[in-house]
Amino acid sequence: MNWSNITLKKYLQIQDILSVEDDYTLFNLIDVIYDVDSQSLPLSEVKKYDISFMGNQIPKAKLKDTYTLNGTTYKSNLDLTKVTAAQFIDYQNYVKEQPLCYEKLLSVFFIPKGCEKYNTGYDISKVQQDVLELPIDVVHTISFFFSNQLHLFLLLFPFYLIQQVEKMEMPTEKKQMLIKSIKEMDSLNLESFHTFLNIAK
Repeated sequence: MNWSNITLKKYLQIQDILSVEDDYTLFNLIDVIYDVDSQSLPLSEVKKYDISFMGNQIPKAKLKDTYTLNGTTYKSNLDLTKVTAAQFIDYQNYVKEQPLCYEKLLSVFFIPKGCEKYNTGYDISKVQQDVLELPIDVVHTISFFFSNQLHLFLLLFPFYLIQQVEKMEMPTEKKQMLIKSIKEMDSLNLESFHTFLNIAK
């Protein structure tokens, strides 16, 4: 057993178990990880269920263009430059929910094969249930993949805006004022994104 065998669903269950530590924590972890009823087993058998991998960091996984989850093949749209306004708006709304619902966040980036538009022609609630079956090492890698893309985007976006303003026809004074505003613009608030990254910790 290792982290690549642990789905997002099981990972969230593990987090719940670890949030309330008691005499049954070890047994509850074994039950979730191995789908057994460890408390009804002899201790000699319980020892066979190894959970030592939990002491290791979640490794990075090689990301794929498609994932088959519960019999449905999904295209994974992991390029932030190709995210639509609808996807971005849903992401912003989902990230405000408390408690945070990771399956909703991830469903923004997974579209069933055969469907062209986000949340059109398919059941988004099914996607949210299916992404719970993603291995946690994939979820972990996706979160850092987004982090790297977002960092690069934040570095390049002001230059892109300045370039666009310089092409516009307007009085020089107004153009200079706009460029100055862009240069002084604060970076996007990354608080919501760091919340998403918490799942990788």
